[in-house]
Amino acid sequence: MLKPLKDWVFILPEKEKDGLIKLPKSPRPESGKVVAVGPGRFNKKGEPIPMGLKVGNRVFLGGKGAGIERLGLGGYEFEFRGVKYYAIREREVLGVL
Repeated sequence: MLKPLKDWVFILPEKEKDGLIKLPKSPRPESGKVVAVGPGRFNKKGEPIPMGLKVGNRVFLGGKGAGIERLGLGGYEFEFRGVKYYAIREREVLGVL
């Protein structure tokens, strides 16, 4: 599996299921499962800032229609071994489900 750098996380998008937060029609899923987490960033003193997300967390991503269009989903969609993932910075994740 690929390992993200700094404060990036790799997320496997989830198909819409009952019980998840429902948003108006969105071109990308609003939730996903964290499959890889980078080591985090460093503060000005060079001390590590720990990541708040862990592998296995189900996360709320927002997306278009969530009232946060100006934020968007700052990251990338990529395919690895035939599976599509999102690569986004931890701060772009809106919450843990």
